[in-house]
Amino acid sequence: MVTKSKASSSTKNNNQVANLAVTGMLLQISLMYLGTVSKRTIDIGWRGEWLPPFHAVWYVIRDSFAIRETFWLDYLRSLDVGWTQAMTIHAMIAESSPIIWFFVPASSSMRCCGFFVLFTLHLGLLLVTRLPNWQCIGMIASVLWVPTSIWDSLWPLQDLVGIRKKTDSDAPDDAELTEIIASMGTDDSSISNKTKIRVQTRVGGSRTVLTWFFFSYMIYNFAGERRWIRKHDGGDIGEFFRISQYWVMYAAPPKISTVTSIIGYRTQEEAHTTKENATIKTEMWIDVMKGLKRNEWEWQHLDDDTTSLTSFVSPRWERALSQWGSTHTDKRRARHLLKSLCENWVPSNITRLELTWSHYRILAPSSRENNKRRQRWTPLDKSTIDVNCT
Repeated sequence: MVTKSKASSSTKNNNQVANLAVTGMLLQISLMYLGTVSKRTIDIGWRGEWLPPFHAVWYVIRDSFAIRETFWLDYLRSLDVGWTQAMTIHAMIAESSPIIWFFVPASSSMRCCGFFVLFTLHLGLLLVTRLPNWQCIGMIASVLWVPTSIWDSLWPLQDLVGIRKKTDSDAPDDAELTEIIASMGTDDSSISNKTKIRVQTRVGGSRTVLTWFFFSYMIYNFAGERRWIRKHDGGDIGEFFRISQYWVMYAAPPKISTVTSIIGYRTQEEAHTTKENATIKTEMWIDVMKGLKRNEWEWQHLDDDTTSLTSFVSPRWERALSQWGSTHTDKRRARHLLKSLCENWVPSNITRLELTWSHYRILAPSSRENNKRRQRWTPLDKSTIDVNCT
């Protein structure tokens, strides 16, 4: 909370960040990034692709999960391994830096570095990944590292858009309320006003208690994730209030990539000019997830390639379908989904739905196949379930 300190007209006003909630927010962000770095280093015994040879980004941009197929991604994949190593090092430095900026004074211009490093990190991820909510939140949160001196210089602009500085006519804070009560008299009107002020003070006290609760739980939750102490609640309180700073995506860069697709089939009769004037039945296929997302139901011949399909209705669909391919129990959920699609969502001329998990091995930078043909991956195997819609 940025407040305006009272000063004489001859003294320049200074904006101060003096609030436990703001401190907790900055510390939570710092601990979240610090926990991410810990998951990639300490928690795996200082081994993995995030440390030398710094090949984590190489594998991440060649995976299919949560990847946005754009010009930027194609360009990154075409770069030599040295560039991806530099990006890996940059990511590690960026995620390690918030805990340093946390101890830098709020008015120091050095905090601009923290804002720039984190903002560009999430902006780059937004261009190549399908995690829009997280990246946008990360860019917004990086604004907290902008030093207060910058906000001071923006006060005239804020006046133009209707954001006022705190003045004597604004509601007093807790310290000012205490002074007001002490200076009041003992008549009836003063007693009535004191009662109203005490009610406001109790509300402020409840806010302070909640702030301390969340602040303490944040530290407890972080220590529990590091296994320094026992997590008695299993992290459920943090998940319920959405204050958990647990983030483990890409802790271990993928070596195996899974492409998930839902294909709808129909049989189409085509007349061919032959001596017998025979009618040949051919099977057509359609990308169901693309149809559900864009309402584009385009039928294609069976000979067309289906291994490059990366359309998903939403990131939640992608995450769920990727997880359902791992166990037999989850595959029953996938089968139930296909039956529901047959009954309610897909065109009536679809006779069969097929859900396929195609697995590929991402080629290492030093592999012979990558050096010769610049391949992204090689196929391993696939698993399929299907449901008849008729």
